[in-house]
Amino acid sequence: MSKFKKILVAIDFSNLSEMAMTTAVDLAKDLGADLHIVHIVQIHATNIPEGGMVNIEEIQALEEQSAKNNLEKFLQDYGEGLDISTTILHGDAAVEVNNVAKEAGADMIVMGTHGRKGVAHLLMGSVAESVLRKSEVPVLCIRKTG
Repeated sequence: MSKFKKILVAIDFSNLSEMAMTTAVDLAKDLGADLHIVHIVQIHATNIPEGGMVNIEEIQALEEQSAKNNLEKFLQDYGEGLDISTTILHGDAAVEVNNVAKEAGADMIVMGTHGRKGVAHLLMGSVAESVLRKSEVPVLCIRKTG
């Protein structure tokens, strides 16, 4: 009997997320585990329109609605035959992924990583690396090669 009963998959709707989701779905089916999907809405300077007053709550609401729409598509594409729960939060992805994993009782985290090195890694950091360093459960990082 597998010790992995609940798998958390962190997605940002990128190609890497699709790879992570596919892997998490396959694992959940093979292990008979439940799947919990988390998406963290992060507001970046690029999300803020140029000039004028900015209503952060309105931008967050738009970003959250977009995430819900994308999540529905993910569930249609990947969710058949699985017990899936979802969470959409605002905040720092590296912090929130571990918080959700703990709250949801996840036994494993699956997420994508760009695998940046050198200056790119230094400047941009890595959400996956931060999650990995602080996680209390195993983290499976999916990286596109080639």
